[in-house]
Amino acid sequence: SQGASYFRRMSCLGLTRKCIAHLVDRQKSKAVTAIPHQIIRPLDEVESADVVLFVTFQAKGYEARYVNHYLSSLKEAGKKVLLIKVVDELYEPRQEIGIDLADGCMMRENHGYDFAAWAHALRLFPKLYQARTLTFINDSVFGPFNREHFQTLLRKCDAADLDLMGLTESFDSNHHFQSYFFCMKLGETTTPAIRAFWN
Repeated sequence: SQGASYFRRMSCLGLTRKCIAHLVDRQKSKAVTAIPHQIIRPLDEVESADVVLFVTFQAKGYEARYVNHYLSSLKEAGKKVLLIKVVDELYEPRQEIGIDLADGCMMRENHGYDFAAWAHALRLFPKLYQARTLTFINDSVFGPFNREHFQTLLRKCDAADLDLMGLTESFDSNHHFQSYFFCMKLGETTTPAIRAFWN
């Protein structure tokens, strides 16, 4: 099927069926939607937009300044940003710069790694599948150090005639993209398979 074919291509992210089964087993098969969470700000108007799902781990009340710089750079480049704050325990956010920078924000307890957080966001905000592109980013790298170069990189990603792109190719363990930054193009032929993968 088309979904199965896309899944095989998605193995370049390092997510083989064996790997997924291992992660599910390690996480005690807990559904992503069962993890305690709260929507801080809903994400609106994403149709045909270029949307970033940005995952960051934040200890209670602590904002990393480099994350806010990253969010600001994405906004400057015209991206819509859904900030996914992963925390040890839910709390009532005070005034936080990261939340103010993002177009939408959710908080979830730390369970299931970044892929679980992204999958959770897509379940909570199914209209994300109406976007033109979905870019998945985490906070494991510092930057960008040059905003002009960063915006050029993002424009190249937007213009590329590819369904799936990653910034860094790796051969560690198996052939895959590093998961700190990868992008999926949505469309009539790709969206059903992308949705099936994340479900």
